[in-house]
Amino acid sequence: MFDLIIYNQESSNRCQCKNLDDLRNNIDNEKNNWININDLDDKLQINELCNYFDLHPLLHQDIYDFDHRPKSEDYEDYIFYSINMLKSINTDNLIEKEHVSMILHKNLLISFQEIEGDLFNSIRERIITGKGRVRNLGCDYLLYLLIDVIVDEYSMILDEIRDRIQKTEEVIIENSIKIKVSEIIRFRKTLNFIRKSVYPLRESIERLLKNDTDLIQRVSKLYLSNVRSNILHMISEIEIMSETAKGLMALYQVKLSNGMNNVMKILTIIATIFIPLTFVAGIYGMNFKFMPELSWKWGYPIVLGVMFLIGLIMILLMKKRKWF
Repeated sequence: MFDLIIYNQESSNRCQCKNLDDLRNNIDNEKNNWININDLDDKLQINELCNYFDLHPLLHQDIYDFDHRPKSEDYEDYIFYSINMLKSINTDNLIEKEHVSMILHKNLLISFQEIEGDLFNSIRERIITGKGRVRNLGCDYLLYLLIDVIVDEYSMILDEIRDRIQKTEEVIIENSIKIKVSEIIRFRKTLNFIRKSVYPLRESIERLLKNDTDLIQRVSKLYLSNVRSNILHMISEIEIMSETAKGLMALYQVKLSNGMNNVMKILTIIATIFIPLTFVAGIYGMNFKFMPELSWKWGYPIVLGVMFLIGLIMILLMKKRKWF
């Protein structure tokens, strides 16, 4: 139920606590403690956990409000922070969203997740093996790491979408028939979905940076400032890609229209060439008894030759005027 990691500069320890009593017995107040809950079905246990740490009742609602926008709230003794974790689940630009809530307390960080499995395994490995600076700093730095790895996943998803947009643009230029309009519309929907998480994320990070609490040290705020810069860059990228996606639709329509125009031009040329030929064939297709040409020995090949010559002259005239 509770994944607990206890660490300081010298050592680290990880244990799986089955209940709240087991968790109480393993927490070390002299060290940093990271409690991660990745199954929110047992509301009774989670409510008992919140009561044990004397958390505000409103936080109980925020933890289970999976559709809530990312936000940061200061409760004096602790900070509540929520963020949307995005995951790319297939090659059709489909994105899965998971709501993650975090509570930063003195020497304590509690993280709540909707489902099991996350992006935090690399951070756990760094704590256990002692890599990086995480064991030398407090839980506020751990909060930064969790936010940073989620934001990095945002960037990776945007990179994938950018590559797909570029490939789609190339396919449209080469042959627009191979592209479906639904693929272009899916790009715009995916970008709008990501935008709904990124824009409030910027605001929540800025609230953390402006917070005067002692729970977040200056060194952690410097790292959070870098996260904010990355978010601003992503917002700019989203806007550019959104405009590009709109341009893809316009490009698709232009290519489709040009293709139709080429077809119509060819059909028009063919029809124009055959109009005089049809006229000649129509005259000699009449069943009048007295037609002087009917008695000519070479009348048939002469008429065919004239028809061929008329068609050739019309083709040369169109070619000279650069109609095709």
